[in-house]
Amino acid sequence: PAAVTEVNSTRLERLGEELKAKGYAPGTVKRKMDMVSKALRMATIWTDDRGRPLLASKPTMPSIRVANLKDRILERHEELAVFNGIEKRRTEEPGRQWWRFEKLIRFLLDTGARLGEALGVGPDSITNHSGRQYVTFARYRTKNDKPRTLPLTAAVTSALEELGRQIAQRKGEWRYFPLSEGDQKSVV
Repeated sequence: PAAVTEVNSTRLERLGEELKAKGYAPGTVKRKMDMVSKALRMATIWTDDRGRPLLASKPTMPSIRVANLKDRILERHEELAVFNGIEKRRTEEPGRQWWRFEKLIRFLLDTGARLGEALGVGPDSITNHSGRQYVTFARYRTKNDKPRTLPLTAAVTSALEELGRQIAQRKGEWRYFPLSEGDQKSVV
């Protein structure tokens, strides 16, 4: 490994190529290079024992183009296996909210939403246009911080109607999936 003081734009371009040659996907190469960029930026702030920055200036980072060429869609048999697994857990553990988890998974699969987006959805997020139901993910809940509206499938519409009846019975609840990311005990 080269010392921080020896890192330049040419070396960074070679590093990107080396990572690609090792078989890393473009998205992974970009994430790794972003971390290198952050480390180099910190090297311009941190000082040695004489008070000088470890690196006078950060070299220009190479641009890494990420084209998501692989869309992953569950095959029908894979989807059935997921829901069969949830149903098995639902039968084995009737006291836990597996019924709600099943609806969350259906919502995620049919909308392509991220978990954080789904967790912020409540009745106010649903609109009806020309007889079709739509969900709008609120501003700042999406990856690009812009609101996004998607049509809902019949299965998701039905699931949300059932969840809406549950919400109506609970005071103070406004979300279909009342849990926070990482809060697995609330989900299941």
